[in-house]
Amino acid sequence: MNETRKPDILPFGDHALLINFSQEIDPEINRSVHILARELKEQRKLGITSIVPAYCSITVEYDINLTSFTELSREILGLFDKNNSQNSVKEGLRWKIPVCYDSRFGLDLKAVAKYTGLNEKEIIALHTSMDFQVFMLGFLPGFAYLGKLPAKLQCPRKENPRLKVAKGSVGIAGFQTGIYTLDAPGGWQILGKTPVLPFDPERKNPFLFSPGDNVRFHPVPVSVFKKIEMSVHIGNFKTTSLHG
Repeated sequence: MNETRKPDILPFGDHALLINFSQEIDPEINRSVHILARELKEQRKLGITSIVPAYCSITVEYDINLTSFTELSREILGLFDKNNSQNSVKEGLRWKIPVCYDSRFGLDLKAVAKYTGLNEKEIIALHTSMDFQVFMLGFLPGFAYLGKLPAKLQCPRKENPRLKVAKGSVGIAGFQTGIYTLDAPGGWQILGKTPVLPFDPERKNPFLFSPGDNVRFHPVPVSVFKKIEMSVHIGNFKTTSLHG
């Protein structure tokens, strides 16, 4: 990890603080966020009760009976300095996620082609050409904001959002891509669908992805999609098979 500018730490109510890195959405800054967040999760003795990492910040709640803003800020900056000077990196998991880009699932392939000037094969090739970093989880349970998309593939959200987007739908919006984890309204441009469940309340860990993980999509035909979908449905699909 390249050395990152020391973050600013600000009070955030009477029992929380906000750790602000450079205020831009950048993979290296986001990586620094998650390295520090992981380190803090291992330091519960500091009186921390909750840690919420985002794109370029971390919200930390703490027990005021165990620590103070000043004391905890000093400890956090010490951890940051140690990680930064030792080039300490704890890598997240790498996932290989099957996606079917067939026209029955890729509802907005034609619209994205018109906007970007790319043909559908070029769109799919770009979307499956790289690893995407999990910047943060939000919007829906287990929904991972993934980025950054290649500049040639970036396009805006739909002007008229759908009232219902099927879970498993894989979409793009701006510089990000993501998988809908539940049936929900949404305005992302839908390129395809995965049979894998990023959110499953029946799993020991309901969330498949964690901030700091990396995700790569790979195209599969309808026949393979259906086979995986059935395996997921009957409960014998192993998520470990997705580790890249």
